[in-house]
This record gives sequence, structure tokens and C-alpha cells, in this order.
Amino acid sequence: MNSLERRAEADLPDLVQYLDDALSLTERLVSSVKFSENDRLGFIILAFLRKLEEQARSVQMLVFNDHGRDAELVARSMLETMISALWIARDPDRARQWQGYAYIEDRQLAEKRPDIPISPERRQAIDNFLLKYGKFYEDPHKRGKSDPYYNNWRCGVSIRQMSKEVEGDILYNELYGPFSDWIHAGPKSVGLAIERRGTTFKWNPAPPSVKATALCVSFQSIAEVLKIAVAHFHLNTDIESEVSSLIEQYIQRFSV
Repeated sequence: MNSLERRAEADLPDLVQYLDDALSLTERLVSSVKFSENDRLGFIILAFLRKLEEQARSVQMLVFNDHGRDAELVARSMLETMISALWIARDPDRARQWQGYAYIEDRQLAEKRPDIPISPERRQAIDNFLLKYGKFYEDPHKRGKSDPYYNNWRCGVSIRQMSKEVEGDILYNELYGPFSDWIHAGPKSVGLAIERRGTTFKWNPAPPSVKATALCVSFQSIAEVLKIAVAHFHLNTDIESEVSSLIEQYIQRFSV
């Protein structure tokens, strides 16, 4: 085992503990905050935190059971959620863009599955929304088609572009992109898992560095959205100081 793997192995217990602490803060914050239905960004923050909480626990289970490579896949999804949250928080209109896309999806479902009933009230709400905001969601490459809308809520903005805007280029280039090789069964990621033994091969579990990376990404994803939550909800409680303290301690512990 090289020095990188030895260090990663030594860091694993603390990484698990810091992630546990972040999850505990997430649970307390989401459970204590009261939001208004008119507060679109607040709704997204709380929903994303719950999503991240669930996924972080999945990362933990995968790491504990020696499935580190799949833990990275979940961590990749968490990274995209974090980038999305940071991007949405920069412009109030993006919260409406995200939430409003539900009307587009309902409209698409009604077109594809006319056998599924939609209440007159919901259909009217969809029509009203499209009348007011529909052009914003129209994909110029699909003009004239029965479904002229973008296929996702980002409306043509790529994850790469979002990452660049929120100053997450390094995370995108060094983590988000490379993690996809395992998704697509690339020869690099699969090859690293194989140990050739004559005419057979042994399947090796992920090294400590892979597990550590998944835990690091999980912590950072939650921590960044916790910071957005603290700022948005103007929390003047122990949670605010605990979030700041936890992040500072994490940086000190794992700074090179």
C-alpha cells in the first residue's frame, strides 16, 4: 500500500465522523425551519438537503460494505445536487425555473399518456403557467414540434457551465467527470478493479482513497448547501455557529 492509500485509510474514521456530524446538523436544521410555499428557494434548499441526507447515508452503507466505487457514483449525484443548489441560489428566477418545470413535465405526461386523468384544476394551472412562462422553457431546436420544451429543468445549461459559474471547475474536472467512467463501464475504472492471475482474474475492492473521496464529496456537498440554508433562513441559532465550526474543523483536519 502506497503512502496515499495509507493516509486515506488513516483518514477514513474521521471522515465518517465528520459526515455523521454534518448529517446530524442537517436533520436539526430541516426539522426546525418553517418555510412559506411562496419561498421557492427555501423549498428547494430543504428538499435538496433531504436528498443529500439520504444519499450520504447510502454512501456510508456502500463504504462500510466495501463498495467504494459505487459510493462514488452516489457522491457524484450529490455533487450535481450541490452545484445545482449553488447555481439556483445565485438568481431568484432560477428557483422558479426549477419548481416551474413540474408544469412542463405534467404537460408532457398529459401528451404522452392521455389515459392518465388530470383534474380540470391542474390542467388549468398548467395552461396558466405555460401562458405566462412557457416561452422560457422552449427549446429552439424543437420548434414546431408537439413538445417544444427542454428535456430538463436546466433549459440548455450544462452541468459544466453551472460548475464554472459557481467556481466549481476543479470539482467538475477532477471528480464529477472522472466518476462517470465507472457508470459507463470504462476500461480505466474496470481495469483498475481487476487483478490478473493467469487465465483468471480477481476482482479487487476499491482502495481506501476511493472510499475517502466519496466521503469527502458527501461532506462538502452537504456543507455547501447547509451554508446556503443558514444564509437564506437567517438562522440566529446554535445551528449557524455549529455549521461554521464544523466546516472550519474539517478544513483544518484535512488541509494538506
